[in-house]
Amino acid sequence: MFDDEERAELIVKEYGFNFDVIKKNDIISLIEQELCNKNRNGNMTLRVLCFYLFCLGDINDVHILEKAKYSSFDAGCMIDGEWIDILRKTDNESERQSLIQKTTNELKSYFRIC
Repeated sequence: MFDDEERAELIVKEYGFNFDVIKKNDIISLIEQELCNKNRNGNMTLRVLCFYLFCLGDINDVHILEKAKYSSFDAGCMIDGEWIDILRKTDNESERQSLIQKTTNELKSYFRIC
């Protein structure tokens, strides 16, 4: 059994950062599974999955990000509210891309991925 950080790292290594090929339904399904996991021992996996959903850039998914963010106090601290705010804007692509790059670099550094 993997702990939360190990699961998050496995997801990052499996899906990578090529957001053009990541299947949104896979990410949504994984978020739903994570939210139903009563034995969740952290929120890094949920953070990574929500970041991926943010990167896919569909305003229709804001409610999923909000559901995850407000699922617990700790999740609320881990899931960036700016992702929700940026997705709601219609003229946000450069701001969104900048945040994607910044957070991608942070995750690569955190998980020591080149």
